[in-house]
Amino acid sequence: MKKAIIISGMMLSAVIATQSVYAVAGNDADRAAARDDKKADREAMISEKKIKIADKKSEKVCERISKRIESMGKKTADREQLAQGKITQRLTQVQQKRTIGHEELLARREMRDTQRQAFYDKLLMKAITDEQKTAVQQFETTIEEAVTIRRAAIDNATKKMQTDVDALTTKKQDEIDQLFADYKTAENAAIVKAKGACTDTSSETDLKSIAKTLNDDLKTARETFRSGVRDTRTMGSEIHVLTQRKKEAAQNAIDAFKVTMLKARVELQNAFGSITNVDGEMEIGE
Repeated sequence: MKKAIIISGMMLSAVIATQSVYAVAGNDADRAAARDDKKADREAMISEKKIKIADKKSEKVCERISKRIESMGKKTADREQLAQGKITQRLTQVQQKRTIGHEELLARREMRDTQRQAFYDKLLMKAITDEQKTAVQQFETTIEEAVTIRRAAIDNATKKMQTDVDALTTKKQDEIDQLFADYKTAENAAIVKAKGACTDTSSETDLKSIAKTLNDDLKTARETFRSGVRDTRTMGSEIHVLTQRKKEAAQNAIDAFKVTMLKARVELQNAFGSITNVDGEMEIGE
């Protein structure tokens, strides 16, 4: 009986020992698992912190880009308004110059008309015979018709030049408007691209790359715009060509008038015998 009890005690000790071994082994595994869990938590926290820092940095960069975009839009609008203002001012100045020039021309012509009539009256006072009086009347009629023809030719040449200048101005203005439209389209495309890259969460965003791409796109747009503007700066030379054409037409009209006046003077001199300073009394200009 005692032997059986002893054996049972030994067996109990063995069982307890075995359970202790398993308990120790289980505690080690739990502690290892706990350490792994803590490590994973720390790594997750670090990763989350990095993400938050990156997000905050991204927000700041994208906020700067947004502010810059807003500033660029205002500058573009200001430049366009300034350019349109200059065009309007130039057109107003041209119209004012034309109006003043036309008024001065009418005043000169009125003065010339008075001078010619005074000259005709002097000739008529010198006329003694009916032949001489008829010659003066014919001279006056011939010269006045020639003046009318000359003035009409000059007026037509002037009107043609002004019409061509207006068409050229409109063409240049349309070109400038199109350049601004193209620039704003390119600028908007660059802005959309930059905003899209800032809000893109599907891939890791390179903020420096976004800024550089935006700068490059805007630089290209500006260079294209400036190049186009330079190409439109030929208006001065083109207007010079139109002005020369007008001068040539006016000179042709004046030359034709001189021929008519010379012939009329010869006929007048034949009737009077000799008359001096006919050329000096006649209107040669516009």
